[in-house]
Amino acid sequence: MQNEPLFAPPDYPGTTVTPDRERRLASALRAEFTNNGVGATKIWAFDYHFGDGVN
Repeated sequence: MQNEPLFAPPDYPGTTVTPDRERRLASALRAEFTNNGVGATKIWAFDYHFGDGVN
């Protein structure tokens, strides 16, 4: 959903997405995907270290 959700440097356009906000966003996206026929699409979160990622 967002690359590097914890990367928010002062001199670069980034943002911090908390785990709870990312969870809520993933839930909302899942509902939209399901309602629009793309429910099999995987949603990756915290994806900048694939070993730590969840889907």
